[in-house]
Amino acid sequence: MSASASVCNVNVALSHDDKLNALREKGFKLSDVDLSEKQFMELVDLLYEYRMVLATDVTELPGVTGVNYNTTLPPGARPKRQCQYRYPPHRREVIREQISEWEKAGIIEEGNVIWIHPIVLVQ
Repeated sequence: MSASASVCNVNVALSHDDKLNALREKGFKLSDVDLSEKQFMELVDLLYEYRMVLATDVTELPGVTGVNYNTTLPPGARPKRQCQYRYPPHRREVIREQISEWEKAGIIEEGNVIWIHPIVLVQ
């Protein structure tokens, strides 16, 4: 057996700090403020174990393709066009940026809809 073959299947367990740093590099913002030390360690272990299936950016979301949505309306239903909420310019810019990001990620697309509902900005 060669020296390189004997080292191939070595599993090196990462320390808590190594896992925490890897999660922070991926974009996780973790704090132990409301958790006991044991709870925080368990959270870091769990998030680290499943880090590859958790999206940290909308561009990492897989999206849904090949699905047609069909909404059945009751007879006589008429489109509702609610007024948009008024936002100051800096809030409208936040909304524009978010919509642009969702369009680029393929989450939403421009359409010709007759039902309009106001946008609620949550920060």
